[in-house]
Amino acid sequence: MKKKIASILLVLGMVASFAACSKSEESTRATRETKETTEETTEDTEKETTEESTTEETTTEETTTESTTEETTTEATTEESKDESKETEESKDESKETEESKEESKGTEESKDRSGYSDKWVDFDNMFFTVDGKKFELGKSTLQDMIDANVPFAKKYESIYDEIMKKNQYSLMGMTFDLAKFHSASVKIMNLTDSEQKYRDCIIKSISLPSIDKIAEDEVKVEFGFPLDMTPDELLANAPKPDKDEVPDGSSTRTIEYKQKAKKFLGACYYTFKFKDGKLDSVSIDYLP
Repeated sequence: MKKKIASILLVLGMVASFAACSKSEESTRATRETKETTEETTEDTEKETTEESTTEETTTEETTTESTTEETTTEATTEESKDESKETEESKDESKETEESKEESKGTEESKDRSGYSDKWVDFDNMFFTVDGKKFELGKSTLQDMIDANVPFAKKYESIYDEIMKKNQYSLMGMTFDLAKFHSASVKIMNLTDSEQKYRDCIIKSISLPSIDKIAEDEVKVEFGFPLDMTPDELLANAPKPDKDEVPDGSSTRTIEYKQKAKKFLGACYYTFKFKDGKLDSVSIDYLP
């Protein structure tokens, strides 16, 4: 009997011991699972936190990039605006210069009114000049006509007015008359008749006007059927093709000459213009029938 009781107690002790061990293993496993769960939770949390942080940093970088882009765009727009403003100012300046050029051109055209001159600046059928508005025509007007018009010939010529010139001859020396203190013009005379003739009755054959740059100071004005402030291009545009147009090597003087063969005498009629540095320097017209 005692052996049965002892056997039962031994079995019960082993069951209890087994139960205790099982409970301990379950507790240990539960503890391990709890720890793993805790670790996973911690890792997930850290991962999420890291991802959120990374996302925030990315967002911050994107925001910074957008801000930089906006600043760059603003700077580019500002530079473009400055360039456009500069181009506008340059355009205004060019427009202003164009308007000023037009005004200067207009002023030049207005100052060079050619309406009072002959249609032909070189006209062999009407070779004339004026002295203080009084007209004299080569081949028709006489020396006496000029004397009567009070053209101021030099006093030394008064003694030869009544001298005789042979038929069909002309003077080789010009007779000068003063325009200002240091400026004068000169004429030559010719006897076209078949008999002797006094100088005063001879016709005016030619006139020469030098140093045209001095005419602004002249007290006595000599003028022609063409303007004395013309350019070579103006002359060529208002006259036939010249018989001579030359500039000697190394010279600033340009000679433009027109001629027409005489019908009665051996020789020709001439219009001779000499320009210096583009301005008319002297002119002479010479008649021969």
